[in-house]
Amino acid sequence: MRSRARARHNSCVTPEELTDDPSTAPFDDPLDAAQWFSNTARVLTETRGREATLQRVVELARDVVGVDLAAVVTLDRENRPTLLAATDDCVAEKIVHAQRVAGAGPTWEALLGNKTVVADDLTLDQRWPVYRDALLADTEVRSVMTFCLLVGDRPHGALALYSKHPNAFGEREQRLGAIYADHAAFALSEASEADHAANLQTALSTSRTIGAALGILMERHHVTADEAFAMLRRESQHSNRKLSDVAETVVQTGEFPPPAS
Repeated sequence: MRSRARARHNSCVTPEELTDDPSTAPFDDPLDAAQWFSNTARVLTETRGREATLQRVVELARDVVGVDLAAVVTLDRENRPTLLAATDDCVAEKIVHAQRVAGAGPTWEALLGNKTVVADDLTLDQRWPVYRDALLADTEVRSVMTFCLLVGDRPHGALALYSKHPNAFGEREQRLGAIYADHAAFALSEASEADHAANLQTALSTSRTIGAALGILMERHHVTADEAFAMLRRESQHSNRKLSDVAETVVQTGEFPPPAS
């Protein structure tokens, strides 16, 4: 475990500075700490796109709490853990695989129960024996702390923090992690909503383009809407291009092969 944060008075430390040197985070001064977390929230919310935000969340989490590995995990449609982002994909995938095989684990428990789960010492913990044995055999992880990233009643995954040392997550680390997890949850919520809005806009634009292409084909070839759509689909399959791309070409050039006789 990295050394804990030292006090640094009379100056504000930004998240960028923390990424370079986690030991400079000003958590011993309440006002500096409040300013630091304000800056952290700004950095997270200004990151564009859900994938980029996820990666920023784990990188800052690693440095904020001072852990060896940070990851965000969600559950798929079959309620199996799935890795979304990590500071070390190789080790994180091993941990997620161990939970899938075991059918239990701290991240699973945090997500299903919408709560924080801490394992102080995996060598002594008896809650998830199959998972515990896999981690002890295949990784250097000895303690785990997991937060459900909850906004309202909607979880956006779980933030899982791992240390090579037992008893790494005392009251200070738990409180610090909880505050950061709240910021991360809101940032992921905003990023997801922004991506959703962008996808809707793209879908609307695509729909309009296809509609315009259908109108052109219907007028030029004197066919029905269904026949025009069949023409677009055939050209898409024949040219191995997306239907939306074919439609865009029709709209821009007005060119299209004549209908089959």
